[in-house]
Amino acid sequence: MAYEFELHEPIAGAAQRILGEQVDRATAHLTSNAEPAEKRVHNARKRFKEIRALLRLVAPSLGGQFVVENRFFRDVARDLAATRDADAVIETVAKLRAAGDTPALKRLERALRLRRKSVETADLQASVANAVAQLPLVMGRVMNWPPIPERFSTIGDGLEKIYRQGRDGFARAAGDPTAENYHEWRKRVKDHWYHVQLLRRVWPPMMKAWEGVLEQLSATLGDHHDLDVLRALIPDVATETDRAAIIEIIDVRRLVIEQLANDFGTRLYSETPAAWRARMRSWWKAWRNESPSTS
Repeated sequence: MAYEFELHEPIAGAAQRILGEQVDRATAHLTSNAEPAEKRVHNARKRFKEIRALLRLVAPSLGGQFVVENRFFRDVARDLAATRDADAVIETVAKLRAAGDTPALKRLERALRLRRKSVETADLQASVANAVAQLPLVMGRVMNWPPIPERFSTIGDGLEKIYRQGRDGFARAAGDPTAENYHEWRKRVKDHWYHVQLLRRVWPPMMKAWEGVLEQLSATLGDHHDLDVLRALIPDVATETDRAAIIEIIDVRRLVIEQLANDFGTRLYSETPAAWRARMRSWWKAWRNESPSTS
């Protein structure tokens, strides 16, 4: 089934089902031989992010169990991050070269590819094996979660909190455009995007459009983060004569991305958190009152 709530499906059952399906998908990614290891790890980490967003949606009802589950999936994803980060900076340089190639960028990409080869394959294999061994243990805990009430506030609190955090994160990033502020905003944007996906059935035409804009903003902020990661590496991977030129290219591109992201943020966060929650509550109630034949 899809990463979304189904009509007339109890909230508790939906949360457990969706988490279990994402665990199964992550396991399938990690154990498949159909794609390169880096691609499989990237896909598995996306499933873990979706799970953590789901957990944040119902966090108030989970109490201390939220901390246990969130930490577990955070740590598993973190163990798998090194290879993905090494690939991401290479992709970032490729994008910069596509926009305007220079000899300095060519040399930088060569240096990053040599650096990528130093990422220990054995370490990646050990991290994958550890994740595959740990994931089956999750469902035993999930089936013993505390009761999750069947009312809108069960998800409404999480929806409002993440929207508020994203709105506040946007204000901080726009007012003080540091790498850390944009990265923190990005994390809450992704959570909000996943929440919209989970609730896409409450009103598909409206939610699909909202989801599409959030996907664009998430990708834009992802590019910003990758530029920041690349910029931090420049002293270690670029020659002394190339550093200033490369940093200037990165900073110019960074400013363009920030303006685009801020334009998205101004529109996406124009509502107050209370208004967003009220709107979603009315759509949720209308949807849950539908008959199966009209859904």
